[in-house]
Amino acid sequence: MPPSPISPYLVPIYLAYGCVAVILTIFLARVLFKNGAVFLQDVFKDQPQMADAVNRLLVVGFYLFNLGYAALIMKDEGAMNPVG
Repeated sequence: MPPSPISPYLVPIYLAYGCVAVILTIFLARVLFKNGAVFLQDVFKDQPQMADAVNRLLVVGFYLFNLGYAALIMKDEGAMNPVG
């Protein structure tokens, strides 16, 4: 099956989607980092450094998961063939 030609409007749509996904991910990660720190400090009362480390790891995982999913969504599968 030959590769499908790229529509001229597809690149600007992908760029817009990518920018929105990155901006929303950064905004939500900052909000969750700030609000999650309070919860984790309560959980790790004896070890405040552990709470900070866990919070940072959760933020990194959040970035990887969300940006990976956004990249997966933008994957071009081409047009589907009609059945029948």
